[in-house]
Amino acid sequence: MDGEPTGIRIIRAREQCLDAINGLIARSKAYWSWPKGYLEQALPFHRVSPAYVRSNPCFEVLDAHDKLIAFVSLVVSDARVILDNLWITPTDRQWHRPTGMRACLSVRARKGVDGAVGAP
Repeated sequence: MDGEPTGIRIIRAREQCLDAINGLIARSKAYWSWPKGYLEQALPFHRVSPAYVRSNPCFEVLDAHDKLIAFVSLVVSDARVILDNLWITPTDRQWHRPTGMRACLSVRARKGVDGAVGAP
């Protein structure tokens, strides 16, 4: 059991981690089979920018070794909160469901998510 992840942490996304976040998005999107040329055209639309991280509740999901395993972001308006991004590392299928579910529940449970963009 030594050296194996035993849990996850969800932290506010950091601008200095955007290369890792965008790399995760690219790997996750590339996991599925796409028509030739699609991925190269689609990835720029999924790229997360510093302005996006500053303007929206964005979260990194880290394993027990502080490795990025997922990225979650919300868009908050007066009317509702929308899950805008949920990207999970494609390398370990057993993590997909629990990680995504835990990330969504944790982000949803954070104080102020239902109306305050600045919630921690």
